[in-house]
Amino acid sequence: MSYAPLNGFIAPAKPTSELWRTVVGFVAAYGLAIFLSSLIAPSIEGPVICERGDETFECYSTAQTLTILYAFGFIAIGVVIATRFIHGRAPLTLLGDLTQLRRDFWIATKALLWLTIALAVIPSGPPVEDATARFVPNVPFSLWLLLLPVSLCAVLVQTSAEEILFRGYLTQQLAARLSSPMVWMGLPAIVFAVGHYSPSIYGESAWMVALWAGVFALVATDLTARTGNLGAAMAFHFINNVKGILLVSLPNETGGLSLFTILAEPTEIEMTGMQLAVELGFLGVSWLAIRVGLRR
Repeated sequence: MSYAPLNGFIAPAKPTSELWRTVVGFVAAYGLAIFLSSLIAPSIEGPVICERGDETFECYSTAQTLTILYAFGFIAIGVVIATRFIHGRAPLTLLGDLTQLRRDFWIATKALLWLTIALAVIPSGPPVEDATARFVPNVPFSLWLLLLPVSLCAVLVQTSAEEILFRGYLTQQLAARLSSPMVWMGLPAIVFAVGHYSPSIYGESAWMVALWAGVFALVATDLTARTGNLGAAMAFHFINNVKGILLVSLPNETGGLSLFTILAEPTEIEMTGMQLAVELGFLGVSWLAIRVGLRR
């Protein structure tokens, strides 16, 4: 597989690929999303007090997390409006061929599910004890199962909106104007990484989280360029966030839907160089699994 499919993916963006349009469109889409999100912010109201056995801690309710995740749909709305009125083209062109998108999404999803199962059954040695972090049950299983269809849809909205903005709009517009992968692959990855850099949340590990996010964006962009649609990148993002939002999460804004929570402040959980290497290695293995699946 090569980047030849990228040519068809970016073709609709070429007539209006001026850099000023791209900058204005990106800022307008993101700004509109922030404005619309501010309208529902009062309904979130901040953390609540959760009790899990003998543990009491601040967390977010299932309703709050669902509201936050679905609010990411405002990003997609902003991109649709920018694409239509600033570039004068059909918003569906951001996705690539829809038939191929559906095919690649399911192929990539199945590949990642098989990879997750395989890694789960491979012995990995004794667990490493962490005095600052404890896994505790979060949402009761019966409620978690009842909410699962709505929760999966919420994660799909959140991840798809980000893919449409970064791998759809931004990558398309930049690649249509400038042919160098250093630009259309590197610049969106940098923006994505900067958006995930938050010392107030992750403390001294913030730069490692940002680095991971940047590599994640490079992998997603690579998959988009190799397939000519957002299907594989959407699946890659979706499965990753399902694990971090619906299975095991931190007690933050997106932690109200998970089966288990890590009972510690994010700033207390220090990511070591070894952990970062493992996380980056998993991204690489996931990329390879998707590519193998797409070749069949």
